[in-house]
Amino acid sequence: MTKRGLLLLLIFVSAIAHAEELVQIWQSPDKGVTQYLEPSTIQRHGDSVTMSRIFNYLPPYLRRVNRRTYTSQRVITEFDCKKMQLRQLSAHWHEGELGSGAILNQENQPDMWEAATQDAFTGPLWKIACESQQ
Repeated sequence: MTKRGLLLLLIFVSAIAHAEELVQIWQSPDKGVTQYLEPSTIQRHGDSVTMSRIFNYLPPYLRRVNRRTYTSQRVITEFDCKKMQLRQLSAHWHEGELGSGAILNQENQPDMWEAATQDAFTGPLWKIACESQQ
């Protein structure tokens, strides 16, 4: 096997291993946008829970940031189970699928707290974050 072939094989195996660490939370009806949870990132501190999720975009849903196309976005969200509030702590826009490749943009300033919603994006996450604490 050539060095290039070996490198491609390692990249492929790495992508599969990373994908096995993700849990699908939501998918658009046409499968163009999928939201995944990274269970290994769940951290609990009293009533507060943080976790990372990845939004993966397929054509035609690819988006642009800083004039470059990104395929996925990793968002770290904090949940306050006692007050039933959440906020985005950070977001990173990635060139590759499932949070891989170059980071094209990042935002590390926490958002303002907002009231809990039970929509398709956050409903399952609330259950994971706070069900065992209530």
